[in-house]
Amino acid sequence: MSSTVTTQSSPSERLWDGLRRFAALPDWLGAAVRPDRLGAALSRQVPELAAGALELTGVEANRLRLKDGHWTGLYRLTLSGGGEAGERRVDLSGSLYPPGALPPGPARPEVALGSAGWHCQLAELGLDLQAEEPGGADTGAATGTDAATGAVSADAALPALAALTDPTGARGLLEQHLRAASPAYRDLRVASCTPRVVRYKPGSRCTILFDLRYPPGSDASARDWPELVVAKTYRGDKGRIAWEGMQALWQSPLGRGDVVAIAEPLAYLPDLRVLLQGPIGEERTGRARAHTGWRRRRAACPGGGAGRTPPGRPARPVPPQLPAGTGAAAPGRHRLHRLRRGLPG
Repeated sequence: MSSTVTTQSSPSERLWDGLRRFAALPDWLGAAVRPDRLGAALSRQVPELAAGALELTGVEANRLRLKDGHWTGLYRLTLSGGGEAGERRVDLSGSLYPPGALPPGPARPEVALGSAGWHCQLAELGLDLQAEEPGGADTGAATGTDAATGAVSADAALPALAALTDPTGARGLLEQHLRAASPAYRDLRVASCTPRVVRYKPGSRCTILFDLRYPPGSDASARDWPELVVAKTYRGDKGRIAWEGMQALWQSPLGRGDVVAIAEPLAYLPDLRVLLQGPIGEERTGRARAHTGWRRRRAACPGGGAGRTPPGRPARPVPPQLPAGTGAAAPGRHRLHRLRRGLPG
């Protein structure tokens, strides 16, 4: 006689099983953000690179997003040579397709790299590249933007942008609102900050990263003061809606970081339409992330955080990271230095 025993997995096990699908990208998707694969393909297909007239010294694949069955993103090339002193950047719009789905297009460009109308396909990667339109989405190269510093002099639809991209104005704004965000930050003082515009669609939205520095002796690390803060400003009501959604997630069990890591909502400034959030701590261990969240909640809870897990318990497994404001499987950002022609594919 034989018997069959059927076991049912718990909801948490099923959740982990689903998330494990995102642990590794498919080869065709990962290849299009790998610096070595990108550099080798570009060096073969782009005439200026193949002939040695220009040297590709860096390439970044940024902000890939799934849209209408394929991925779109920004590819930023850093070039040297060509009779110009120093390095220059060229931004290309990329569309990445699954195997066999790349639509017809030119294998080699017909105009110079960086010129309007430049278009080239890297068939081996399923990647269609075109010159980024002037002032197009996410380039940060619109009128009123300083190419060297990223400072934006004016954008009528985003009134906070000029202050956010000015280091002096941003320092005071961030200090004021971070101190009000949590009891853990009430003594926070910002010595200086460096804003970096990482995404800008003129008249619509902008994302800025701030590297914060604190006065000597402030013991910022031990007090869990953030080294990086993200500011997002939007036209219309999008920022408020995002803020409400982030708050709801942060106050849910997801905020504990057991399953996924999510960004901490810090403040929403309705008059300026600015949302401030913490980073997703990719550089932190599970223990450090749990310790930080526990400390802040304990400080904010009248009951001293009763029932919260103290930081002394064994470290949790590092949960999967969900990039803020992107799809769950959005590929990361990569950079390649000193590419040479003839790299293996």
